[in-house]
Order: sequence, then C-alpha cells, then structure tokens
Amino acid sequence: MADEYKVTNTQRVSIFGEAGVPQQGYRVYFQVTATNWVDFIEVPLIGHVAAGIPLFAEENWDGVLKVSTENLSPGKHFALRVQGDSMEGAGILDGDIAIFEQRQDADNGDIIVALLNDEAVTLKRFYKEKNRIKLKSENPIYPPIYTQNVRVLGKLTSITRNYD
Repeated sequence: MADEYKVTNTQRVSIFGEAGVPQQGYRVYFQVTATNWVDFIEVPLIGHVAAGIPLFAEENWDGVLKVSTENLSPGKHFALRVQGDSMEGAGILDGDIAIFEQRQDADNGDIIVALLNDEAVTLKRFYKEKNRIKLKSENPIYPPIYTQNVRVLGKLTSITRNYD
C-alpha cells in the first residue's frame, strides 16, 4: 500500500525525488479550510456619466452588478457607465463602470459624480474654492468647470473594467 500524507494549507510536502520526478507510491490529501467568506451586494447600474462634456442627466435602469463588500465602504451605492476620456489621467477609461457611494458632500480632491445646474451629470475631481466649486478633469485637453450650482451625487469607490 502507498504511503499517505494529510496536508493542511500550512504544510508543504515534496513528492518529487532527486531528479524532479514524482516518486511512485505516494498519495497526498489536501485539506483546505475556508475561513474568510466574502459577501456580495447588488449595486444598481443606472445609466451613463460623462467623463468629458457633461451629459444630460437621465436615469436608466441597466441592471445590477454583484460587488464584494470588501471593496465598498458602508452605505448605499450605485454604478454608472463612463462615457468619455476626461478622467484617463486617473485611470478611468471610456466604457468603465464607476461605482459610487451615495453622498451629498465631498472633500477636496475626491472624484465625484456631480449634477450641474439640475440638468447634466459629470465625473470630475472636486475642489471647493472661496466662492465657487471647481470640477477638474484628469486630461489636460478639458478645462476645469467653475460653478456655484452643483450637487454632489456620489463619491467614487471603485472602477470595473471588462476587456472584450
């Protein structure tokens, strides 16, 4: 009968002989213990966000994404498909899916989705100045947007990208 070894995830056993060839007559059993279960939540995908010239704000249910709770902060979340190239310097590309924590405030430098003049949404970096808000792209061909009529809809928490 062959020798038997029980191996846990912290042990190493070599079944190879001196020539690097598996030795005859060994049976190896692996015991894997799962201790870290990952929870997923469904995040609604509700339309597009402009990474460039702001888009007309239109909410279109486009399904849900299953996202690991390890990658999200506590709170409500939503997702938007990125359209444009103004945030490519931050690694956000046309076609990416951006996941946001729903919130109404932001710190300087945060990447946010903003509603401008109650009609258009855009994805930009947020900066509060003395009498106005500056929304800055991460692509030098797009000038900053300066406004007093902006509403923060969410703060970027992660990006999902598919390679087709």
